[in-house]
This record gives sequence, structure tokens and C-alpha cells, in this order.
Amino acid sequence: MKIPQLQINQTMGKIGMEWQRGNFEMNLSPIEVEIDYGNSKPFQVVSQPQIDNPSAELKIDNTKFLEDIEFRKFNSLVKHLRGLAKNKITQGIVEIAQEGDELSKIEDKGDKIAQLAKGELTDPKKEISLKVASSPSIKVETNSTNIKVNPAKIKVDSNSAFPEVRASGDKVEIYVEQKGRLEIEVVSNVDYQV
Repeated sequence: MKIPQLQINQTMGKIGMEWQRGNFEMNLSPIEVEIDYGNSKPFQVVSQPQIDNPSAELKIDNTKFLEDIEFRKFNSLVKHLRGLAKNKITQGIVEIAQEGDELSKIEDKGDKIAQLAKGELTDPKKEISLKVASSPSIKVETNSTNIKVNPAKIKVDSNSAFPEVRASGDKVEIYVEQKGRLEIEVVSNVDYQV
């Protein structure tokens, strides 16, 4: 009996792989900062105060005081002189009447002239009056002081920007380097005896 003999050859397939690493690049420009302090002295922060201090007002009303010391304004002086004139007229009439009374006493008997002179010297009705001048009215009006502070203004300019980034990931390429094979062939017939 003849049995065929097979020869089997198998070749495994191969997979190839190319791997390219990714790269990462970052560009960052240097940051420049400019600071403006708002005044001529660099690096010194100064607030500008504004002080409004109105002066006090002194008000003196010396009208009453001047009238008391008989230093009057024109209208007041006219009224005062009119009053003095009326008093002088009234006083003159009284004095004339008194002098008439005195002259009538001289006609009486006795030494009336000596008695009249003695009476004038020792008259207990003499009055001395002191008048006190009123003090002038003095008022002082003050105003409140206003202080405003304008804070210093600092201006900061910078050219900051986001960094420029370029990145790529790893590249992997897989390919078939060699295909797998299976070969089967009949080599020979072998006789077997039983």
C-alpha cells in the first residue's frame, strides 16, 4: 500500500514598525515691564494732597460802642444833636425861670445874696454820673478745612504674551515586512507492507 508523504513548510509572517519620537518646542519672548509712577522721582510713590483752608472771618460791630462814646454816624449824629438841642432849650427855659425866682428873693429883706451864694456852693442835689460804654460785638466765623488726597497713579505696561508652543506626538507606522506562508507538497509515495 502506498501512502503519500507530505512535506509542510511554514514561514511566519513578520510585522515591521517604524517609531519616530515626537518633539516639543516652546518659544517665550522675554517680558518687558514699564512702570510710570506719575512723578519726576522714579521709584517713589507720592500722593498729591489738596488742602483747602479758607481763612476765618472776624466781624466787629462797634456801632453801639461808638454811639456810647459819642462818635456817631451821620444819621445818628443828627438825631443826637436834635435831642441835645431840645434838652438845651428846655434846660434854658428852666434856668431862666430859676433866675427869675432868685431875683425875686433878692428883693426880700435881709442878706439874700450871701445866702444864695452859700446855697449854690452847698447844694446837695449835685450829681455825678458815670456812663460805661458797651463793648463792641465781636464774632469770629471759621470755615472747615477740606483735605482731598489724590492717590498716586501707577501705570504698568508689559508686553507679556502666551508662549508659542509647537508639539508633535510620536509617529508609529506598522507595516507587514514579510507575509506568512504555508507550503504543502507531496514528496513521495512510501510503500508499506502489511
